[in-house]
Amino acid sequence: MTDFQRNAWNRAMPSRALKRGRMVHKVFLGEPVVISRTRGGGVFALRDLCPHRGVLLSAGRLCAEGSVIDGKTLDVPQIECPYHGWRFGPDGACQAIPCLVEGQEMDIGRIRVLRYPVRDTDGQIWIWIPEASDGPVLADTPEPDHEPPVSA
Repeated sequence: MTDFQRNAWNRAMPSRALKRGRMVHKVFLGEPVVISRTRGGGVFALRDLCPHRGVLLSAGRLCAEGSVIDGKTLDVPQIECPYHGWRFGPDGACQAIPCLVEGQEMDIGRIRVLRYPVRDTDGQIWIWIPEASDGPVLADTPEPDHEPPVSA
């Protein structure tokens, strides 16, 4: 889409097109984005690239909240990378790295994918693509200081 702008709310897709428990891959301003809806109806958007090997996260699976994986019940949905199974929550933080062995020290909380602010309002899903979205994967995107437009 050529009418997208950075540092502004952009219409990503109709709200009805994103079903609960599903993921959709989109490209905005050359950036791969995965948009998903939780079972509770909340919407989140992440950069659609695993920071480990650059694989599209949307090619993996969405593990719904309440799912049991490796004996643990997930309290938030997690997108699982199809390459090595790294899982990321709606906030972009790494939730699991299955290949880690007990006693192996690694702070997975420092590993993140970029989270894009999104809003589901007026029948549309809106996304904010920041100017500096090509920054380090450890950084989180600050929330915009205003809301998307709504029609009366």
